[in-house]
This record gives sequence, C-alpha cells and structure tokens, in this order.
Amino acid sequence: MNQGIARAVAILLASAVVCDARAAAGDRLDAVASCYRALSLSPPAIEDSHAYFVLLDQTTVFDASLQQTITTATRTNMRSSTQFTIATFSAFLGDHYTDIVVAGRTEGPLSQAERDDTSKPKLRNLDLCMTHQIDYARHVSEAALQKSFGGASAEIARSDILASLYDFAAHVVHPSTAKSKTLLLASDMLENSSLSSFYSQRSVRKLDPAAELRKVRDKGLIPDLTGVRIFVVGAGLLDPQSTATYRDPQTMLSLEGFWSAYFKEAHAQLVEFGKPQLLGQVQ
Repeated sequence: MNQGIARAVAILLASAVVCDARAAAGDRLDAVASCYRALSLSPPAIEDSHAYFVLLDQTTVFDASLQQTITTATRTNMRSSTQFTIATFSAFLGDHYTDIVVAGRTEGPLSQAERDDTSKPKLRNLDLCMTHQIDYARHVSEAALQKSFGGASAEIARSDILASLYDFAAHVVHPSTAKSKTLLLASDMLENSSLSSFYSQRSVRKLDPAAELRKVRDKGLIPDLTGVRIFVVGAGLLDPQSTATYRDPQTMLSLEGFWSAYFKEAHAQLVEFGKPQLLGQVQ
C-alpha cells in the first residue's frame, strides 16, 4: 500500500471513529464528522445545496413495505452537500413529543479553482473521505429510522400532527438556508387533538376541507414552508390491529383535499400524497 493510500485509509478510519464517538456521546444534532476539518482544509464557502427532512408520526405503525419506501427515499436523498434531519412526533402526552432522532450534514466539494490550489495527495484523501462521509450519513439515518419504527404504537390516544408540523417547520425546516428542501412526512395524516379530530364514532369522517382549514388558520398554525417539496407516505393507513379493513374513497378524497389546501396556504409544493404508498420517487 503506497503512502497516499495508507494516509487516506487512516483518515477514513479516523473519521469513522470520530462519528461513532459523537453518536455514543449523544451528539445527535451533528452526527457526521467533517472531512475538511480532519484534513485541515478550509471548506468551500457555499450553502448546502439540499436539505432533506423526515418527520415520522409515532401513532402510525408502518408495514414492511412502507418502512422500505421511507428507508430507500432517505438513502437516495443522502448525497453530497446535504443537510438532514430525522424527527418523530405523536402527541404532547407524557414522554411523547416532537424529538430529533438524528441530524447532520454531508459536505460539498471544492470548486475547480480550489482543487487547483490543493495538493494532489490531499485531494485524493478528501475525495475518499467524502465518499465515506455519505455512506456514514446513510448508516446513521437508517439506524435512526429503525429506532423510530420500533417506537411507533397505535395505542397512543392522540395525534397532534398540525401543532407538531408547525413547530418542526418553524425550528428546523424554515431556518435552513439550503437551496432546495424536501420533507418526507410519514403519517396517517389523521389529526386527533384538541384542535380537531378527523374521527367520528371510531371511524374516519368525511372532512369539510375549507372548514378544517379555517380552524387551523384561526389558531395561527399555518407554517411557513415556502418552496419545500412535500411527500406524504401513510395517509389513511389502517391500524393493523383494527377491525376496520376499508377506507371510503370519498373520505380519502376529503382528507387529501384538506392537506392539499393546507400545504398550498403554507406555500409548499405537495408533490405526492401517498394513500398510503408513494408511487413515485422522493427527490
């Protein structure tokens, strides 16, 4: 093994050790170590090109197929120069609340001019380290998803989707300066809170989208999601332990109608409303 490759391997191993140490220490908000810092290089002065957010409803139990959809989408969106956050929510009951499971960022490449001013050995090491960095980001993200899937329960009595989404948008999504933003919202989308309940007599009711939107507007819970691409997976999903086996198409249309109007008012782009499965790619 030549000296350059040996040094690259050492840096990659060091990066992995740093990342694992961060995770063990609970640094879940900055879970991925910097390749530039490891190589004593100045990072490029550019904003993240992409931000990817996953918000999982822990009152919704996802089957294996939907879990795979969420995991695959996350792997696909974990690329160079990406800020990412995986969070869970349910209701403000006991130990159930909105919580960030993991967050971090992968770094962008040097410009051609910056590469021209950097030694070839450092460039080789940097390129290898950044490939490893993306792999590690996928690893910690998938681990966070598995943890979140395992914590889901249909026994949680309430589901504060609207309030949780408002808080997440205000404190995580909106502050991001990334050029593009994608939010994967994994939920049955069935609000059941003091603001409104989408249920009646233990069944999902047909909504009046305009009336429901007025309730949200009157409570000041329309978030600022300007320019965010929204993908919903799990809408209307039946509880696997429920005796119900059917969702009326008109009820599902009214559910989609409300959320379409809601995201439009939030200045977001609802790309796909999976009922429950997504048929296109999350990108």
